[in-house]
Formats: sequence, C-alpha cells, structure tokens
Amino acid sequence: MNLQEQLQRLGLRWMSQHHRQFIEKGAIENWSVEQVLSELCEGEIQQREQQKRARLFNASKLDANKSMDRLDLSLFSTKLRRQIEMLLEGGFVDNATNILAFGLPGRGKTHIVSAIGHELINKGYRVLFRTTRQLVEELLRAKSALKLAQELKKLDVYDVIICDDIG
Repeated sequence: MNLQEQLQRLGLRWMSQHHRQFIEKGAIENWSVEQVLSELCEGEIQQREQQKRARLFNASKLDANKSMDRLDLSLFSTKLRRQIEMLLEGGFVDNATNILAFGLPGRGKTHIVSAIGHELINKGYRVLFRTTRQLVEELLRAKSALKLAQELKKLDVYDVIICDDIG
C-alpha cells in the first residue's frame, strides 16, 4: 500500500491529495521531515475546520446575506456597536446567558443577531436560527406526535438558538 492509499485509509483526504507537492517543496527548500509533516497536518486541520464551519452554517439555517461584512455598523449608536462587539466574543454563550433584542420593525435586529450567529459559527459554536413561530410549531407538532422529548434533544445539541420575531 502506497502513502496516498495509507493517508486515504486513515481519513486524511486533504493530506492524501497534497502530500506530493509538499514533499517536493520540502526537498527544494531543504525542509526537515518534521517540517513537511507539520505543513501537511496544518493543511489537513485547516480543511477540516473549514468543512466543520460549512456543516455548522448549513445546520444553522442562517441567511448567508445577513453576516457582519454586510452589516453597516455606522448606522447604529456607539453603545450598540460596543454591545455587538462584546457579543461577537461569545462569552454570553459560555455563561449560558440569554440575549434579547428589542426594537421597532426594520431597524436591523434580525441582521444583527444573524451576523452574531455567523461569527459564533466561525468560532466553532453550534447555532440554530428559527423564527419563534417556526420553533413553536415544530415543538407543538412533536408534542402531538408524542415526540417532544426527542425534539428537545435535537435542540439541546445547539450552543445558541436564535428565536427571531417574537412579536
């Protein structure tokens, strides 16, 4: 069995696809074996983290257009910008603190909480976005089907659940 087959068998897909170019680059630049392996491992780690973020984003049901890079923070007060920056750190998740966003319609609440959700996913948190109506309907259906406990277990895997549009 050759190296590529061994790497594939170990589930190291990225390394199996890129090992030759790193071995060649290492030979040209006089890298040690340890340095070649380190570069390959770093590439594998980055690929896995990227795939994890993609899976977390897909599971979250967040709107791809409501991210931080599409949010114009200059539209908000300095106080609110500071609060957003603090929430982006994710400490409230680790402390199991609930966050409520209130305001008039059309002021950007959904965009702000969605953008925070995007950033939390980038930090590895599991996020779920639902309108409150969707969430309540799902729970009521599960209750009617005598599967409420299972539905609550599904929700329990998330670090953050964003309930939008309570009103």
